[in-house]
Formats: sequence, C-alpha cells, structure tokens
Amino acid sequence: MERFKERIAQMRAEIDTANTQAEEAAARAKQLETEDIRKGHEQKSLDLRVKSLQEQLDKKQNQHQQMIEKCQEANTRAELLEKNMETLQQTIEAKEAEYEEMNNRYKEAKAEMDELERQLEGV
Repeated sequence: MERFKERIAQMRAEIDTANTQAEEAAARAKQLETEDIRKGHEQKSLDLRVKSLQEQLDKKQNQHQQMIEKCQEANTRAELLEKNMETLQQTIEAKEAEYEEMNNRYKEAKAEMDELERQLEGV
C-alpha cells in the first residue's frame, strides 16, 4: 500500500508538472498569438504604406513623363522658330541688298537726270 501511495504521489507530482507545463505552453501560445496579431496589423499597415508610396511613385512618374513630353514639344517649337528666324533673317538680308541695289540705281538715274537737266539748260 505504501508503494501505491508513493506511486499516486509521484503521479500527482507529474500531473502538477504537466499542468504547469501546459499552462506555460498555453501562456506562450497566447503570447505568440498576440504577437502574430500585432505583426499582422503591422504588415497591413506596411502594405497600405507601400500601396500609398507606389501610387505616389506612379503619379510622379506620370508627371515626369508629361514634363519630358512638354520639353520635347518645346524643343521642337524652338527649333521651328529658330528655322523661321533664320529664314526671316535671310529674307531681311536679301531685301536689304535689294534696297541697296535699288537705291544705287535711283542715285545713278537721278545723277543722269540731273546731268541731262543741266545739259538741257545749256541748250
């Protein structure tokens, strides 16, 4: 009987140890579950932040592309205006040369007329 009582006491000690270990395991499981929930919330928060940053990046890239296109259009317009300016400059130079030529002819004709007028006055 003594042995039976010792065996029961030993089993009770093992049960107490097992219960303590089970409680510790349950507490650890609860702690891990809480940590998992916290990390889940943190992950969702980070996912939202990533999504927000991605949207901002997409918007900035779109704006950047639009600016590039506007710069290209401005460069094209500037090149066209420069060509027009060169054409106008050539036209101005040609007209100035034509004016000089016509002015010289006028002066020559006037000089001839003045000469003829003097000759006719002498007649």
